[in-house]
Amino acid sequence: MIPQDYDLIVDKKGILSKVQVKSSGCKTKSGNYQVALKSCGGTKGKSYKTVIETDIDELFILTEDIKMYIIPICEINNKSTLTICNKYERYKVN
Repeated sequence: MIPQDYDLIVDKKGILSKVQVKSSGCKTKSGNYQVALKSCGGTKGKSYKTVIETDIDELFILTEDIKMYIIPICEINNKSTLTICNKYERYKVN
């Protein structure tokens, strides 16, 4: 069985979006949350795909302090990690 790239399908006004969900409690030295963008699995925890190599429309991020972000995949260029900084504040869910 091949795992799906997305965790959720969201219907926004009749438009379906594929969404991958990530969470983080890991902070950088500057105090920003950092999210791993690679998917791992199997008995050896091998990395098999990064978010930008998937067929998703949006990334939903939940941080340890219960802040939520919905970031369009086209706004993400990083392969391994994403640091939640001022650049992503406009995607914060209120």
